[in-house]
Amino acid sequence: MSSVVNMSENTLVKLKTTLKVHFETKEKSQGDPQHNQGNPNEQYLLSKMVTQLEDRVEEQSKVIKHLINTKNSNIEVKNTLLNENNENNDRRKRINSSSNVPQNNKQTKMNEPTQKNEKEKNTKKTNIEGSAIIQDANDFQAAPKKAWLFIGRAQQTTTKEKLENYLAKKIPNTVFEVEEIKKHSTNNNKNKSFKVGLDFDLLDEVLKPELWPKNLLVRRYIFFRTNKNSEL
Repeated sequence: MSSVVNMSENTLVKLKTTLKVHFETKEKSQGDPQHNQGNPNEQYLLSKMVTQLEDRVEEQSKVIKHLINTKNSNIEVKNTLLNENNENNDRRKRINSSSNVPQNNKQTKMNEPTQKNEKEKNTKKTNIEGSAIIQDANDFQAAPKKAWLFIGRAQQTTTKEKLENYLAKKIPNTVFEVEEIKKHSTNNNKNKSFKVGLDFDLLDEVLKPELWPKNLLVRRYIFFRTNKNSEL
């Protein structure tokens, strides 16, 4: 752009020089009648043209200089943004490099419970349940699989025998193990609770609501950890 400005200014200088020579030649030849026959307004018109050309070149020079300044300003802004971006990248790298070790330690600690759980899960998977049918009753066999129920909200007058008789009527020819659950003396003892053992195959049947008196509570019995080795 600067070269265009210089070119315009050089052109204007050459034009002015040419006109000046023309005017000087014109003045020297005023005594010649042949030259006096020209247009009397020629000098005025040429002078006006030069003025207009000067104004035109000056306006173009201003526009071009403004464009040059604008371009330089944009380059400075771009360089500033580029430097800031580089600084941010360097700062981010330093933060990441300084936080790598704590993050790895934290990740390791977070993985420890998961690995422990996976180990326990794999240990539990090693338990199996046999499926072979043993024809000889005197041969080695597993004990019958049992299920245990919790019976709650029974009347205070309910006894072990009453519950056994009730079950014998509802499900004949079945052996039930009934045990009363002793409550702490701090309780009001307004009702009684029992633990009932039965054949595991009967579990679905004994968990039907229509089998039991209204408002009686029946659910699977939960063994505490102290009874972890009890037969389930």
